[in-house]
Amino acid sequence: MNHPQPVQQGRASEAAVRRAGRCSAGGLGVAGSVTCAASMIAAAVGAGGAAAASGMAAMTRPAAGTPGGVLSDLVRAGPWLLAVSVLLVTAAFALTRRPLTAVPALLAGAVAYAGMYAQPSLAVMYASIAAAYLTWTGLMLWVRAGARK
Repeated sequence: MNHPQPVQQGRASEAAVRRAGRCSAGGLGVAGSVTCAASMIAAAVGAGGAAAASGMAAMTRPAAGTPGGVLSDLVRAGPWLLAVSVLLVTAAFALTRRPLTAVPALLAGAVAYAGMYAQPSLAVMYASIAAAYLTWTGLMLWVRAGARK
């Protein structure tokens, strides 16, 4: 007697686990990157005085006028927070039906990282953040469109 039901349950269970992992990784990654970007933008617009200058190109050394409290902690932890967030978003794309989307997702994250922490220009920082989020959004829409077919 043929019993196809356990195989179907196994596939459904595997798909549910992949979906949960994809949603968890993607959600945590986006939340972390948004937190990192928001702290850098807040510091850049003056929430922390000279924090933008000390935050972007020289994140490891605090400068005079560095913000205090939570913003200071976020600005100091920013490089690690963004790196982990980019890896989580990349993992989420790797768990989709189009795993090759992980490559442009990782590249977009690298652009965001370089724009926030490897150079001092505010305009480049804003542009790199926008480019990364637009790329991730476009990739997500493309993956979702492919899943509906």
